[in-house]
Amino acid sequence: MFESLYVVLDRATVFDGARQAEFAHMRGRKVLSAGVCPVDELATLASSTLRVAVVSPMNFCQRMSLDAFRRALVPFVARRQLEQDGVFSDRFRLNTEVISVRDGKAEAFVVACLEDDAEMAMESLPVRERPLVRLAVPESAVAALVGHITPEPVLVVWYRAGLLTCLGVSRSRVVWHRAQRVEHDSFMKLDHWRAVVERAVAGAPVEFVAGHALRVNLGAGPWAAAGAWATNGSQSLADRMGKIFTGVPAEVVLRTPELYGLGFVPRAANLVMNGYGKRVRAWTWGRPMAAFAAIAGLVLGGVGLLSAGSADRTHGLAMAMAAPLAARHAQVQASMPSEAAIKELQSALAMNDVLSGGMRVDQLLARLTRMAQPNVRLKRIDIARAKTENARGENVKAAAARKNEFVVNLDFSIAGSYGESKRSAEQLVVRLAELGTLEGTRFDHVLDQARAGAPMATFSTNIVLKPKAFP
Repeated sequence: MFESLYVVLDRATVFDGARQAEFAHMRGRKVLSAGVCPVDELATLASSTLRVAVVSPMNFCQRMSLDAFRRALVPFVARRQLEQDGVFSDRFRLNTEVISVRDGKAEAFVVACLEDDAEMAMESLPVRERPLVRLAVPESAVAALVGHITPEPVLVVWYRAGLLTCLGVSRSRVVWHRAQRVEHDSFMKLDHWRAVVERAVAGAPVEFVAGHALRVNLGAGPWAAAGAWATNGSQSLADRMGKIFTGVPAEVVLRTPELYGLGFVPRAANLVMNGYGKRVRAWTWGRPMAAFAAIAGLVLGGVGLLSAGSADRTHGLAMAMAAPLAARHAQVQASMPSEAAIKELQSALAMNDVLSGGMRVDQLLARLTRMAQPNVRLKRIDIARAKTENARGENVKAAAARKNEFVVNLDFSIAGSYGESKRSAEQLVVRLAELGTLEGTRFDHVLDQARAGAPMATFSTNIVLKPKAFP
């Protein structure tokens, strides 16, 4: 059976002088060895694969509701949403798992981490000697460990090194995620730590706090000393979780769920980049294919020595062996997106910007229709993304919001005398101002050239739409 090395890297300890890492050397579900060691010594532990969780305060792991009308757009929209919300100010990588897409709304599980943290893991670990099959955030590992026991909703309270994290877990995925810093010594000494935890979970969705909801306490929190791993009748859940692995006490698994949960992290929560992922697949299949090729070579060589007249049959056998490889090559080529498909995705993403990037064309037209007066007629409407430059000192969230603004150019004709058309224009200004900031407004009273002597006015303005003007 293949051996695997589970590792937890904490950014706070990897970059200090000790460069410590937590590890568990596994053979299936048997723990061969476990503990803490310098990062450089991990290369001396023999294993076939690596699974790593990177602890960082910048990790993101949660279910999100996104404005996207196609599954292919969800990763792009999720990335843009995290940038606009100011979750990440530097480069980051993410993975998404789409749950549903309906009526222009997408529900998806989103996992993300800083690119610097991912690169730190790749540079610190012996990924050249063995393949890294899982790179995860610890929240995903904790959720996977809980989800391995039950698919039911579970409220998880997890504590690690001054960070109290609350996770709403369902089917091995994080639905809800909240974290807060606590002073370690004070928190561990508190007799009323339960009150602190209750305040932390106060905002959890109802499915995780209802009377029948399951709940567990994990990590080296104040509950560990008393063995209070579960509440609300969930003790059997904690007991089963601690017995998944052999060769290690149950308490160790419950104290470090971010380490032992790595064996169950789903592919949708994997943050290994696609290029390295292809190398891992080649690595995985390389040895079996090499062994098969060696055996086939010996067989073919023996056939050649036994009978020179079997050359034709040998050639036919070789061609038969090459056929699956050629078919696989053709399959890989076919799976690569065509230039037309890439252009189509870019076009769809641009359309998604218009439909969900802070405005909706259909809702805009509906609002304008409701604003209409009998003597007012819309003659022209143009929509464009606002051209803005970031102001010096502007924060990331504000800059992202300005980048996502739209400008609507409107021209109206208003029938009636000067006084009537002016009052209609003033009423129109009040209603249009509900949509955003008006710029370049112009009112001119003229005579209708089509009907001699009929008075009318022209009214034009530009609206810089408010962010999320059409939720």
